[in-house]
Amino acid sequence: MEPVIVEWGSLLLRWTHVIVGMAWIGSSFHFMHLDASLRERQDIPKGSGGVAWEVHGGGFYEIRKYLVAPTRLPDALIWHKWQSYSTWVSGFFLLCWIYYGQSRLYLIDPSIMRLTPVSATAAVTCIHSRIAVVRRKQRLHHCDFVKRRAQVSHRMNLQALWRWDNSRRLTSPNRF
Repeated sequence: MEPVIVEWGSLLLRWTHVIVGMAWIGSSFHFMHLDASLRERQDIPKGSGGVAWEVHGGGFYEIRKYLVAPTRLPDALIWHKWQSYSTWVSGFFLLCWIYYGQSRLYLIDPSIMRLTPVSATAAVTCIHSRIAVVRRKQRLHHCDFVKRRAQVSHRMNLQALWRWDNSRRLTSPNRF
């Protein structure tokens, strides 16, 4: 392949991956901020969600969050999924373009084994696929164990936090 095309393709894919990754991180921070700014409201049952008011660009926004889907969903529902999908897809294409597409440069060492680019790419793909299958089986097999371990760990963290908070109350009675 022409080196100029390779470099421009690499540059385009890298910047695409960086920009969509920043969009994904930005939307994640936005929703974390929304979750932190929610307040209770009478028409939403306690513990089932909340509401927040925001202002931006001269407009006022009322945001409601439901922990359980309401009885009726609106016709125009916006899904915030394309930032993460675009990051994954652009990263996959970047991997293929740089690592597999230029396998003579990054993947094959002729002093160790004489491979063609196609056979080296097939070998690496088989290895990655096998690892993915094994990890999936392990995850399914140990799912209950991991859940129980996470519950115990979470309980221990809460107990430690409670002890720390109580010891702090005893040492500093004028805290806010």
